Amino acid sequence: MSRAPFAAAAAAATDTWNAQSACPDSHWYGRPGPASKTWIVTRHPGAQQWLRSQGWEGTLVPHLEPRVLQPGDCVIGTVPLHLAAIVCTVGARYLHLTMEVPPELRGRELTPEQMAQCGARLEAFLVRRLPTPTSPQAR
Repeated sequence: MSRAPFAAAAAAATDTWNAQSACPDSHWYGRPGPASKTWIVTRHPGAQQWLRSQGWEGTLVPHLEPRVLQPGDCVIGTVPLHLAAIVCTVGARYLHLTMEVPPELRGRELTPEQMAQCGARLEAFLVRRLPTPTSPQAR
């Protein structure tokens, strides 16, 4: 099965995303409602400053509470996979704050400049939970 259509759609959607449009439509996410909200999930001051410098705005929270999400909302941050799956299941969008952090910088608070040097960017992910194998043989 070819992944080319998915990759092309992802690239096209990513190319149209910018700070002014917050979390814009793409055909695989559905349409945001008039009450859609952007949630910025981070406790890190450097990440907060980097997002602001990129023009991103939203409700800043240190931890994601999935029960507050509505279809069409947008979640920006670095959250555990099981929470990202809930984000997508309720019809919200998930933009992951991605960086390639070298070993010597891991575990430290990074400045926006250090984040930029590490290639900080937002990437859209569609995450879903799959059935869990009941045994190693069921893989």
